[in-house]
Amino acid sequence: MKYMKSMKLNTIHGKNRYCGPAAISAITGASTDDAAYAIRQRSGQRFVKGAAIPYVIAALRDSGVFADRVYSAPVGKGLTFAQWRKHSKADRKAGVVYLIVAGNHYQVVSGRKATCGRLREIVSIADKRLKQRARVYAVWKLSASKITPPSQPKRAKDLNASARSKARRLATQHGCKIDIDQGYDGERNHYWVFGPDHVEAHEDYIFSGDHIAYDWVDVVDRIERIAAFAETLD
Repeated sequence: MKYMKSMKLNTIHGKNRYCGPAAISAITGASTDDAAYAIRQRSGQRFVKGAAIPYVIAALRDSGVFADRVYSAPVGKGLTFAQWRKHSKADRKAGVVYLIVAGNHYQVVSGRKATCGRLREIVSIADKRLKQRARVYAVWKLSASKITPPSQPKRAKDLNASARSKARRLATQHGCKIDIDQGYDGERNHYWVFGPDHVEAHEDYIFSGDHIAYDWVDVVDRIERIAAFAETLD
């Protein structure tokens, strides 16, 4: 396999604030939102807050980045990040990128520089704002011949925009209410869909205790199902 001679740290950008997508952003140059989409494609998550290691590694591989584990230790028993920094000094060079999990947090290092989702900027590896005392669980040395940053399909965004107007029209028609919640993962909005009071109060209501939708397409589906259920009550 032909590997590129060097890799670099990229400035983390995007709305998603969690460290898994941030690590992928730093490595590939993608936005954290597109990185979260890549993780969701592997994990099946509706939205990404925590990201398990296998899904992050798989998302990187999908982008053409390969990870070779060069250090691991039992949870809570490894070197601190500061200790690893000193032990790896001779091996860390500009153009070589490492993915590190320490203190249940992803950090990305190259040479004397590092970044993570908490900082969202490239800083000295000795910066105290990094988790210097956190115990290192694992370190991967990364390599690639060509990096293809993950991206969300544009058609999905267009479909969601079309569904928005339909959802609002149906809500008015069937007496439903839609509340919009700015997503708590910073990645997307969430939508709370409520049927008419007499429908919500019915003992056989199909969405009893379950009002959340994750996009406008989901909102449309819920309202149509609420309307169909309401017809059975007439």
